[in-house]
Amino acid sequence: MTKVLYISNSAPNKLNSLYDAFKDICSDVDIIYKDREYKTSYEKKNFFFPRVLFKLGLPDDNGLNKRILSQIKKENYNVLLIVKGNVVYPSTLRKIKKSNPKIKLISFSLDDMYAK
Repeated sequence: MTKVLYISNSAPNKLNSLYDAFKDICSDVDIIYKDREYKTSYEKKNFFFPRVLFKLGLPDDNGLNKRILSQIKKENYNVLLIVKGNVVYPSTLRKIKKSNPKIKLISFSLDDMYAK
């Protein structure tokens, strides 16, 4: 059976059909997403500090990378699906691959990740 860890910037909602599709295909899907309070303040444009970090190329991950690594240690995943992973550090991905070389890493984004 395939075990998937789904990483996202926001909690799943009715518009998040990719998460629903993975739940239909693989019944064993865990999810980690950024804190909802952070997203709400970001949407309201009250985000001076996160904006400065982003401009410097240092995204505020709100502890996301630590939570990902912690979850990876708890479970044996076959697939790590990252949706719009601009706050997932390359060092985090290297640690994951080192601890589980057979895990498949999938990154999905409709945005242009190189545009600033």
